[in-house]
Amino acid sequence: MTHQRIRIGTRQFVLDPAQDITALKLHIVRAVHGGGGFVSMLTAGNGTVEMLVTAHLSVWFEEMDAADGVYPVAVGDLASATSDEAQVDYDGYFSELPYAS
Repeated sequence: MTHQRIRIGTRQFVLDPAQDITALKLHIVRAVHGGGGFVSMLTAGNGTVEMLVTAHLSVWFEEMDAADGVYPVAVGDLASATSDEAQVDYDGYFSELPYAS
């Protein structure tokens, strides 16, 4: 099973399977072209998250594999996660940051 993850600046979220990825990308691009604006997204485990999108914000979309029925948890949400939910790839996360060379 695959899940979609979005990284916004230094935060990351697993998107709810009901989130329309194409529509979300379009809303982000429109916000940037409009000089900035808030964009809503449905996340797995965090509900609806509002993000302020500007031309100076980095946004990544990733498709990742996960065991059936298990949603990985964003790094910022590990305090409330159980050990079965806390499946964060720290090596992959930090190696992909812009300054990690």
